[in-house]
Amino acid sequence: MDSRGTLYFIDRFEEDVAVCERADGSAVRFPRGDLPRDAREGSALRQSENGALALDPQVEQERRQKLFRMQRDLFR
Repeated sequence: MDSRGTLYFIDRFEEDVAVCERADGSAVRFPRGDLPRDAREGSALRQSENGALALDPQVEQERRQKLFRMQRDLFR
C-alpha cells in the first residue's frame, strides 16, 4: 500500500459483489454496497487505511489511455 492507499480495478460484477484486481493480479471481492455509487467495470478504487473505498479517476483515465495506445499499436 502506498501513502494514498491500496489500488484496485473493478474487473466485473457478480450479483451483489464486485470482483476487483490488485496490481499484482490477484483478485479480491467487495460487496457492491461498499463501493462508491458511480463505480463501474474498469473503475479504479483506492482503499484507505480505515477501509473506505473511493474512486480514483486520474488513475482510471491513465489506465484507459495506456490500454488504448496498446490496442492502437497492436492493430496498426
